[in-house]
Amino acid sequence: MFTISGDKLMNFFKNKTALITGASSGIGRQLACDLFIQKKCHLILTDIDQEGLDQLAQELASLNQSQSVQTFCFDISCPQAISDFAQQMESCSVNFLIDNAGIFYSGTFEKMDIEHFEKLIQTNLMGTIRLTRKLLPQLLNHQESQIVNISSLAGLVGAPGMCAYSTAKFGLVGFSQALATELYKRVHVLTVCPSTVKTNIAHNALYAEDDSQGNSEINSLHQFVQSLGTTPQKVSKNTIKAMHQKKRIILINADSYFFYYLHKFFPGVSEKFLTMLYSKLKSKGVVN
Repeated sequence: MFTISGDKLMNFFKNKTALITGASSGIGRQLACDLFIQKKCHLILTDIDQEGLDQLAQELASLNQSQSVQTFCFDISCPQAISDFAQQMESCSVNFLIDNAGIFYSGTFEKMDIEHFEKLIQTNLMGTIRLTRKLLPQLLNHQESQIVNISSLAGLVGAPGMCAYSTAKFGLVGFSQALATELYKRVHVLTVCPSTVKTNIAHNALYAEDDSQGNSEINSLHQFVQSLGTTPQKVSKNTIKAMHQKKRIILINADSYFFYYLHKFFPGVSEKFLTMLYSKLKSKGVVN
């Protein structure tokens, strides 16, 4: 469902262009739909999934609205692909850069292949940094332009069994905070930190090559996310509201606030609690 907002919120976004990475599914897809349908934004959508991009573009085009939708398929972990894409964007106008693309790894650092760790960092952190650097001159040309980085609660509280993911998301939070200070009153920077979200990220996750649980673990993790996670609709709604209010960072869901403040004020208790939770998830086959 889409909510109806006031004229002031509408005018803030209307006819501006939002570039969204990882747009073919999950949070990125929902943000694309909401910004296009509700806020009347033009869209530039990127993803590694050409089929997903084409399907979304067709659905939006069928609404017969006046805004444009452009799609570009490339791997954000590849520096050359980002450079090639940035060259295509030189003649485009970008008001909002929403860095959402990312992958996931399930498993301990002890079992993790270093190649998987590097792939996750290149995708979830360096891809965002490279793309932001390439598009920053365009963003600086506009008033009220914004960079929105979709991080995670795992970027505020270290998550066992998610070492590489937490490393990338912590890096993204630090990058966002430093950039926000450097670009103060020139480009606004928002960091979004949800907890688990009901997406298909588990099905696209990296796993250790010697993981004997195979598809069973993938399905268990997917079911866990679907049962406890928040919806992409809620993440999108809160993100768009925070963009209009020019917030610096937002947490989404009660568990995000609980774990964040528990870890901030009682780190010892937080560590024990997370260890117990991780052990329980391992016993249920959700993580290895």
